[in-house]
Amino acid sequence: MATKLPTPQTRTLPKRPTELKAERIQLKAERIQLKAERIQKALKDLPGWGTPPPRQRIERSFHVRSEDRLGRFINFVLRTIAEKEVEFALHVEPQRLNVSLGGLDGVTEAHLAVANAINHSVWGKFVGPRAA
Repeated sequence: MATKLPTPQTRTLPKRPTELKAERIQLKAERIQLKAERIQKALKDLPGWGTPPPRQRIERSFHVRSEDRLGRFINFVLRTIAEKEVEFALHVEPQRLNVSLGGLDGVTEAHLAVANAINHSVWGKFVGPRAA
């Protein structure tokens, strides 16, 4: 008597996309750490921003005249940062906000985009320059 072997089952695997979508390529490019020369070149177009030691971040201090404006400015900065999902630190003092973008992975295009958005916003015209 012959034993019947089980019929092998085949599955069709889902097709893998052969091309990456443009959004994915852009997201990956925004997350690559930039070289110091690229950061310094970008900072020429971002008045008030600097790279304090150990140069793994960019930062700027903003002077805001009233506590009410400071609160609204902080909300704007947080929304802008959330859009790009970048590492950041905020330090709040009376009438002053210190924004630091970057971290252990250094500065990326996404960090520069956030700094650019803050500088070129309506808020960029109402907040004072970086403190000396």
